[in-house]
Amino acid sequence: ISQSGGAGNEIRAMLLGGSTPGPNSNEIQYTTLGTQGKFQDFGDLSSGRQTVAAVSTSVQATATAGATDGDSPQNILEYVNIMTLGNAIDLGDLQTQRRANGAFGSPVRGVVVAGCTPTIIGNIEFFTPQSKGNATNWGEMNKRRSLYAFSNSTRGIMAGGSLGYPNFVNTIDYYTIAQTGNAVDFGDLASQTVGCTGIPSTTRGIIAVGRVGDN
Repeated sequence: ISQSGGAGNEIRAMLLGGSTPGPNSNEIQYTTLGTQGKFQDFGDLSSGRQTVAAVSTSVQATATAGATDGDSPQNILEYVNIMTLGNAIDLGDLQTQRRANGAFGSPVRGVVVAGCTPTIIGNIEFFTPQSKGNATNWGEMNKRRSLYAFSNSTRGIMAGGSLGYPNFVNTIDYYTIAQTGNAVDFGDLASQTVGCTGIPSTTRGIIAVGRVGDN
């Protein structure tokens, strides 16, 4: 499986959906951190989707958006309790259908950033992970792109991305999760990159792998 979403807490790591040689997967899988062994079945998403972006708290993982078969963008928000096996439960809807978006959050706010509709967009929405309900519009990024995002409990980081193949960017921006407002420049990646991944802690984020652009 490729293009699956990642979620988890300090005990479990999870994979959500993804792309397979056949239909997109609706599987949710998990493993226990600090132990050896294969990922195990957790439950199912409501539909098979790839490029799902997830927002995790210590208790809950929320799967946002993604594309069903035929590359059809979705506006789904659904969640699971990380320590309890079972299928995803509906939380609400995004205002804008999208795929290949970024997502990050804190214990009190989840944020969904940019993506494709399939046109690349810069729209930002937020929701409350603990409450059922639809997402609320936050605003627009100053540069539309598909990107990777991660966070600690205070600040969300958006790194790299594509303005449309083969135009990749090396921009790093950040948002303060508890506020609304425009993105603030953080710095630059060493290269123009798309499809990167991030490994965050409370104090440091590591941006790794991805495809480097030629422009």
